[in-house]
Amino acid sequence: MLNRYPNVEAIIIATGEWSDDIRGGSSMASMLLERRDEAILYRDLSILRTDVPLHHHMDDLRWRELNRSLLLTLTQLIEDVSVLPRLNRWPRLDEPFALSGG
Repeated sequence: MLNRYPNVEAIIIATGEWSDDIRGGSSMASMLLERRDEAILYRDLSILRTDVPLHHHMDDLRWRELNRSLLLTLTQLIEDVSVLPRLNRWPRLDEPFALSGG
């Protein structure tokens, strides 16, 4: 549909045009009209926002060494230790971070 229409709003407006061209189109058109607000909301949520002021610097997002004892305590608290076997795969600050192939 997005190849045929430029955006979600255009698809909603044109429901009468395409509803007979597509198998099950009439029911899809009525559902889309019924849930128009949700469709617009999900469209808005899927857009990457670049205009939001951030009060952090890129350095704030830098990987810091894992506090293994704190993680161990947390996993025991939530009773889910499934992450623990993967701890040795996470880099430490003194190790370069490299993407592995597998």
